[in-house]
Amino acid sequence: MRIQEFVCCPKCKRNLQVHTEYFICIECGLQYPVVDGVVEFLPSNSVEKGRGQKLMESEKMVKIYESKWWRGSKLFTPFLKISIDDEIALIKRIVKAGPADRVLDLACGPGVFTRPFAIESSDREVIGFDLSWPMLRYANTKAKKFGTTS
Repeated sequence: MRIQEFVCCPKCKRNLQVHTEYFICIECGLQYPVVDGVVEFLPSNSVEKGRGQKLMESEKMVKIYESKWWRGSKLFTPFLKISIDDEIALIKRIVKAGPADRVLDLACGPGVFTRPFAIESSDREVIGFDLSWPMLRYANTKAKKFGTTS
């Protein structure tokens, strides 16, 4: 995976070198750890978080996000006027990603939209970014279950 083509050092905006256990900025020397296949670009103590971000980082929200109690809920569908399955299909039609294309999912959360793109083609490189470390860990765990991580 060549994720470094999509990202730069959050501090100085310079290029990153990829190592097995971390990314390192070639300019300022900051290191960003890779934990369970997920790069930690935003240390938990570096940004003050509001209630909404704290909610999206709570383990309870991560567990229910795509369950029948939230996005997968039949009660949630009338509120959004679209089911999660129809929303995924619509996004896939709009994106029109080819089998070997790269797909970048910003604010990917638990991978609700990222995963279908990865599952659809094993030749496709799919990268998800999110500020919520628990959401990224969950997305990575689910991706491993589907055999879509490298």
